Amino acid sequence: MAARVPVPAPPASVQWLLLLLLPVMALGVWLDGAAYDPDRARFKPGGKRIPMAAFLPERLGNLFRLNPVKGYDKANLFEYINGHAEFFIDAGFVNLAVGEYGGEKGAASPAVVVDIYDLQKPLHAFGVLMDEAARHGEPVEVGEMGFASEAGLAFISGPYYIKLAAFDSDTPLMPLARGVHQVIGGAGGEQAQAFAFPDLGETTRTRFIKESYRGLDFFSNVVERSFDLDGRELTAFLLTGSPEEKRQTTTALKDFLAGEEIPNPAIREAGVEWVTVMDPYEDEWFFVWSEDRFLGVFAPLTDELKTRIQAYLAL
Repeated sequence: MAARVPVPAPPASVQWLLLLLLPVMALGVWLDGAAYDPDRARFKPGGKRIPMAAFLPERLGNLFRLNPVKGYDKANLFEYINGHAEFFIDAGFVNLAVGEYGGEKGAASPAVVVDIYDLQKPLHAFGVLMDEAARHGEPVEVGEMGFASEAGLAFISGPYYIKLAAFDSDTPLMPLARGVHQVIGGAGGEQAQAFAFPDLGETTRTRFIKESYRGLDFFSNVVERSFDLDGRELTAFLLTGSPEEKRQTTTALKDFLAGEEIPNPAIREAGVEWVTVMDPYEDEWFFVWSEDRFLGVFAPLTDELKTRIQAYLAL
């Protein structure tokens, strides 16, 4: 056995330095605790309770769920979609549930992956759908709105944005999407009034503008839709929200028009105020609002449009 070599004690100056560092280390630990993010505590890596797990059943059509549903929140979303997590968080993201499905139980790789994002509000889900799926997709009839492309199929139901990606080209996605929507069912909550426009003809395009619509900072979270009305192109835009939000938007717009000295005569009929804007840049257009909707139409106010919009506001 080798002889034990005595370890020399550190110099007294080093011992004092270590004693002085102790309060500094304690302060660091306290500050770290003060910056504690409660969202992280809600994340359960063990998957004890995954929000929306019930939306992804054990069996979907002819496919079987291969693994337990995976859950993600703001703290770990980047682990699933690194580089794109901020986009969803900025859009109102709360939780994501992921289900992998295959033709046989125990299959090594999924044939289809289903993602369900909870974005809190139908308008948020609509905005993500427009940004992610609408540009390169073809409209499909599932949920409240959906699009299919080579990358898969995406649709919305209430505040939920649902994506299906196929890794087996022989697996049709539409029946599976309808199956998921059926499971979600009434859980979608409030109706998607965010994109419920009046009947102004055949829809030709819909898009979502999150901020500064047409350069005006008081127009945010705007849905714009273009129509073909008897061969005439017509564009309308819609804002939804609380009565107070509609009042603030209307006041801000009227203040802007007054500041720019743009005439905006108004008439009131059947409890509705119709304001025509004699816009030197956009030509003549008009707007109306109710307790929960603000609607603008880039076209002169006609009796036909008035009738169509009155029916819409009465709903």
